[in-house]
Amino acid sequence: YAAEELPASTGVPSSRVGCDPYWNYTVPDPVAESDWDCDDTRADISPGEEEVCDPFDLDENCNGEAEEAGAIGGVPFYRDRDDDGFGDPMELEYLCAAGTIPEYTVTNNRDCCDIDPTSRPYDDDDIDHRSITNACGSYDWNCDGEVEKHWTNKGSCSDHLCSTTKGWRYSDEPDCGDAASWLEDCDGLFSCSKDYIIRTQECR
Repeated sequence: YAAEELPASTGVPSSRVGCDPYWNYTVPDPVAESDWDCDDTRADISPGEEEVCDPFDLDENCNGEAEEAGAIGGVPFYRDRDDDGFGDPMELEYLCAAGTIPEYTVTNNRDCCDIDPTSRPYDDDDIDHRSITNACGSYDWNCDGEVEKHWTNKGSCSDHLCSTTKGWRYSDEPDCGDAASWLEDCDGLFSCSKDYIIRTQECR
């Protein structure tokens, strides 16, 4: 086998059969399949070379794959299992193009629960508060790193015209997903009667 990369124009074959080594030829013993040079006309393509992201899809390291994960020049892509456009910060690969590895399709890492497409970053408070957890067991539905309770005020009835301030019956609001007594209405003129309902705390 040719020990040096030879230009195709020389007409010298890449291998020759003989009893003794020819000039510029070696006889490896044995030749592993992974050691075969896949383009013996180029010095930058051979087993052991580093794979490079390039527009020609060249297999620089002769492993049978072009543009594989970890190639020089790769861009960080994050795994997006739930296909909501936001990636898992713990799942990262450097790729030449999105989708080289299935599900590694986004360049952001803002998802906090990548198995639930409804739990993701939202803008302008577009996500409602909810009384249940997401698929990851968290109430952080908008992935802002905080759990925000929907209702935190204490209910009361004013002495004047018995006007109502809706809120929890007691000063400590319940935790996310817990139910408690909620002041819904105050009735009467001089003596207020308080109407309570059971409400479940929602969060996001």
